[in-house]
Amino acid sequence: QEGQFRYEWRDGRALSYHVRCQKCGRIESLCLPSLKRLKSHIKSKTSFLVNDQSLEFNGLCPDCQ
Repeated sequence: QEGQFRYEWRDGRALSYHVRCQKCGRIESLCLPSLKRLKSHIKSKTSFLVNDQSLEFNGLCPDCQ
C-alpha cells in the first residue's frame, strides 16, 4: 500500500511468501512447501536460472472481512 514499508532480512536460503491485507496493510509470512519445487520446474521448462523469488497474495485479513 502507498505510504507503507516492509523490511525483511533475506539470507538467500529462505523463500519469501506473504499474505497482505488490502484494507489495513497487515502482512503475514507463509510456509508453502509445495512451492519449493517451483524453482526447479521453471528451470526445466524454460532453462532460466532463478536467483530470487517472492510471492504475495492480496486480500482481506479476518479483522477486515
